[in-house]
Amino acid sequence: MFIKASDTVQYEIPDDWIAFVELDKWDRRTDYYPHTGTAELIQLTDIEPLQRSLPPHGLAVRKYKLIPVLFGFQNPNLLLDPIKLSFDGSTYQLRNGIHRYIASLIVGYRSIPSILIGQQKYCD
Repeated sequence: MFIKASDTVQYEIPDDWIAFVELDKWDRRTDYYPHTGTAELIQLTDIEPLQRSLPPHGLAVRKYKLIPVLFGFQNPNLLLDPIKLSFDGSTYQLRNGIHRYIASLIVGYRSIPSILIGQQKYCD
């Protein structure tokens, strides 16, 4: 399965990972995952994907990190931490939370709970 994050970035997720978490049996009821604390909801399309390269295959999505997030989305009693973003005035840059970001794309969330760090969001 390929997950498109932007016009230039996509993530390849093995089909057996998706089958293992039984996403086809899950009924998503919100547009973002339940989260801890106070967070700002940012549209996934407004976030510039983080690109991490690990030789020899390029972008690394770690199974041991992604699968628990996908299970966490399905657990009605679990709250996950927001991701961390910076903002340069036009786009948000992912600083921490790539697996929560990718998992949100996989399940079709529209936005993601976020905390802005570093540069602050500009107001007009």
